[in-house]
Amino acid sequence: DDCSRIGVEGNIARLEKAGLRSFVMGGESGSQEMLDLMQKGIRVEEIVRSAKMLRGTRITPRYSFMVGYDQEKREDTRKTYRLCAELQEANPKVDIAGPFIFRCYPGSTVFEKLARNHHLRVPSKIEDWSSALSREGFLKVESMPWAWKGCPETATLLTTELVLADRLRRNGNPLFAPLLWLFRFRAKHLLTALPLEYHAYLTLKKLYRMVK
Repeated sequence: DDCSRIGVEGNIARLEKAGLRSFVMGGESGSQEMLDLMQKGIRVEEIVRSAKMLRGTRITPRYSFMVGYDQEKREDTRKTYRLCAELQEANPKVDIAGPFIFRCYPGSTVFEKLARNHHLRVPSKIEDWSSALSREGFLKVESMPWAWKGCPETATLLTTELVLADRLRRNGNPLFAPLLWLFRFRAKHLLTALPLEYHAYLTLKKLYRMVK
């Protein structure tokens, strides 16, 4: 895993003493099948172990994840959100970027495969690329034909809820404990219907500011 490969494991105390305060790891997915497809060379349990390894230190473990990758199924996406929630529970300092929706970056192997298999519109002239790409450099597409139906919409909601869960966890106010549990429960089970806890969060946040 990432920690072992660069010699972190067994040297955490020394690194912390030397001033290390942040450790960034590309988790990418909570599905072992997807990690193998991406050729990440890591296992899901190693990602969890890295968070637990840094628990109790002043080092913040940071992870990035994405969903909607080529050949990803709904269950693979659920495993990714479940892993994100479990990482938050495993270490109070965990910081998660995403999960972000997969983007097609020209030049990558998966881009060529998706463009070929799903007939993506790829500019034939170099002068046309400027309008075809986003500011971040990925190909702008109207839909994601390679992703399971509803993936982008599900990811938009659940990533927002994970972000809110992280805010509630860091706030530490017991008033928010039921909402924190609901946010994580929804993410773990990939539930999108009637997100009432989101609206409850906004209401409680407003009331909390009023009485603070």
